[in-house]
Amino acid sequence: FPDASSCVAEMMFAISVLDLPFKPGKRTTARDGDRVTLEGSTPLLLVRKEIKEAAPSTGESNILVSEAFYRVDDRHHFDGREKRDKYVTDEFVAGVSYGCRVVLTNPTAVTQKLDALLQIPQGALPIQRGFETRGIEIRVGAYSTENMEYGFYFPQPGTYSHYPVHAAQDGKLVAAARPATLKVVATPTSVDTASWGHVSQRGTTEQVMAYLDSANLQRTDLTKIAWRLRDRDLFSKVIDRLRSRHTYDHVLWSYGLFHEDTDAAREYLAQADGFVRTCGPWLDTPLVRIDPVERLAWQHVEYYPLFNARAHRFGPRHQIANVELARQYDALLHILSSRPALDDNDWMSVTCYMLLQDRVTDAFEAFARVNPERLETRIQHDY
Repeated sequence: FPDASSCVAEMMFAISVLDLPFKPGKRTTARDGDRVTLEGSTPLLLVRKEIKEAAPSTGESNILVSEAFYRVDDRHHFDGREKRDKYVTDEFVAGVSYGCRVVLTNPTAVTQKLDALLQIPQGALPIQRGFETRGIEIRVGAYSTENMEYGFYFPQPGTYSHYPVHAAQDGKLVAAARPATLKVVATPTSVDTASWGHVSQRGTTEQVMAYLDSANLQRTDLTKIAWRLRDRDLFSKVIDRLRSRHTYDHVLWSYGLFHEDTDAAREYLAQADGFVRTCGPWLDTPLVRIDPVERLAWQHVEYYPLFNARAHRFGPRHQIANVELARQYDALLHILSSRPALDDNDWMSVTCYMLLQDRVTDAFEAFARVNPERLETRIQHDY
């Protein structure tokens, strides 16, 4: 029954076939040192888990284990075009979020079933729905690797010991990482002044601009400097620099509304798809311009071969028998109804869809409204 836990329905079904009451009765618990006595008034299931001392395995163990720490907000660096892990090996800073990566490697041809014991450092508190101590059952396939991560932070500076990951098999210790003593400081003694994490938060305006000039912006989290863009002068410099490098960031451009910068606000709203969808199929204002063709909301399509089932109207209303053509024609009418006046391109579209419906007289009337001199291309008109 413990395996029936993939969803609530499965768990409820598993409980329903057990001889357990849906509502448990009152129970009493008594403690005497390390001894705990539990007395239940109704049938119950007791699941117990404990940490016990494991003797080292007497046989040869091929399991490899490693453990490394990293800053959650600065866990990678680039060596040229190569992305590499950036591990913390010297000191930790109080109040900063850290992560620990544990890697178990099985170089043998047989799958290994292991029990891993993980623990955050002494003096640390868990984050990201973490834990203080946890035992995990894990299966490592042949010639494969499994990794686990957990997060923590130190609320106070000091020197703390860390009990490393231990892996056991059949109650015997088979592998463990090296224990460590971690030094936690209030202010770091050495800072990577070239990192974006430092420049974005503590760098000068000149350092920020120099970084934007030289860094690969496609792998730079530009939102880290969003808090600085309340300064109008810095906002203008950053936006101009990013434009020159053909880079756009939605969060940074949103400050165009805060500073009432028309160009930046226009570019921001053009990318705000959720807002644009509420503005109708067509709009032309100083800040928002919606062209359904440019935004891929509507496009001309070709129906070939298209045969209309009837040449004459059947009933009081004109009906389009082709469902796809009817849907496309309705979409066009919805767009045209949002425009204050139809231009020559619009009348060309109307002409096309009148012909598709065999409404030749209406097509001639629409075509007569077209001034070919105002069309971007005349080939469709001449054809």
